[in-house]
Amino acid sequence: EKVDNPDCKYFIGENNGKLFGSIRFDIVNNEAIISFLVDPVYHGQGFGLIMLRKGIEKLVNEEESISQRFEIISGYVLKPNISSIKNFERLGFEKVEYQDKFKFTKQI
Repeated sequence: EKVDNPDCKYFIGENNGKLFGSIRFDIVNNEAIISFLVDPVYHGQGFGLIMLRKGIEKLVNEEESISQRFEIISGYVLKPNISSIKNFERLGFEKVEYQDKFKFTKQI
């Protein structure tokens, strides 16, 4: 369903012919909401940061193929997920704290 949705971009991460994860952007009300995951086999090797950086670059480069425009990219991270929190911070996202999670946002 998401693959055929014009307001969703879905990318697969590959390294040396092996899939290591995926990233999805759902465009809702001027905002591209990130959902991504890295195969546990690749945890701790920097693939999360690569996935975020390259996924955002690809999304921005393909913006004309999305039916809705967006000005903000955001992602939600549960507080125990320290590596994802650090990755969003490394990429310059602003952080807002909620009860059990953080919301990271970045203007495009």
